[in-house]
Amino acid sequence: MGGGVDRGAGVGADARVVWEGSVVVAEFGTLVGCGGRSVRFTVRRGATDGTWLVEITPHLLGVARAEDVRNFARGILDTLSAGAGESDFLALYGDGYADVEAVVGFDEGQPYVIVDAYFDPAQDRIGTSPKGEPLYANPVGGAHLEAVSGYRADPEALESGARALLAALDA
Repeated sequence: MGGGVDRGAGVGADARVVWEGSVVVAEFGTLVGCGGRSVRFTVRRGATDGTWLVEITPHLLGVARAEDVRNFARGILDTLSAGAGESDFLALYGDGYADVEAVVGFDEGQPYVIVDAYFDPAQDRIGTSPKGEPLYANPVGGAHLEAVSGYRADPEALESGARALLAALDA
């Protein structure tokens, strides 16, 4: 599919189809994921049917509910407005295979974003390594993916992304 990104494991068929005809509504920058690898965090919308997608490139793509997108955007704005603290964990999507949520907060006066994905071990675990460690089929090879903004998230980019999501939801 597009951009040389493997959209196989961790991506439902419906999400793949919608992705082909979607546009990026908001991008929340490059986060640091497993092993220091950069991941791109975007929220997309299907051009024809308005389906919301959350994309953590190159690992995950899932269909989000409009209500969850709205809560995420409001959580960003509320946290930025407070200038301190941390939002609740904000659901981005859950498809039975992965539950993905985000949190926005401040650490030493600097904003950050954390995106967590938890994979269903009943569907995902494929065995045990010779060392006795669990083996998983998901694209990160573990039960959990955490992606964190680097030193700090850009507050203007967070705010403009949140406002773009709310504008698209209200259009």
